[in-house]
Amino acid sequence: MLRAGKQTDLENVPFHDLSFTVFDLETTGFFPKIGDEVISIGAVKINLNHISFPEQFYEVVRPVKMPSKQIRELTGLSAAQIKSGKPFPSAMLNFLDFSRHTILVAHPASFDVHFLYELAKRWGLPPYLPRAVDSYELANYIFPKEKNSLDQLIFKLEVENKLRHHALNDAFMTAEIFSKLMDELKNRGIHTLKEYKEAGAHKK
Repeated sequence: MLRAGKQTDLENVPFHDLSFTVFDLETTGFFPKIGDEVISIGAVKINLNHISFPEQFYEVVRPVKMPSKQIRELTGLSAAQIKSGKPFPSAMLNFLDFSRHTILVAHPASFDVHFLYELAKRWGLPPYLPRAVDSYELANYIFPKEKNSLDQLIFKLEVENKLRHHALNDAFMTAEIFSKLMDELKNRGIHTLKEYKEAGAHKK
């Protein structure tokens, strides 16, 4: 559930006393190691005591290579919007400022955090090893025999279905899903990372 970063100082902190940045990436493909890039970053900052989305972040990122027409149609981003986007290093630094002192959440974090890690390395930025919660892993713990894609959880948990494959919309929906999953953890008597690990839910 919690990946990278210094974890020991957080293991006994109640989840409701932590702040989270729930984020989503839109990319040109699935393989950053062979050249795929980020084209937008969307995020919302939440505290589980009040999920009112007071702070949000959205930036279009200008890739080195223009994405295909199929990707532009899927994400709703025009060629003009992409050309006017920020270069990745600038967008990344802005995202770091926005998410500072929070724990990241993504669905799945294993993809989104790894993608940022690989692009940071490609651009010569410092190693990106944030604290991150994988909401897909959490959903698999709560609903162990079900497919827990974002679309399926939107339907199951009755989350307002915003236009998909827009990074900020997906971040909003992931935040609502994450909040409901964390409520279920609370109902099961799990309030901290240490308790989550002891329940056998955390994958090493």
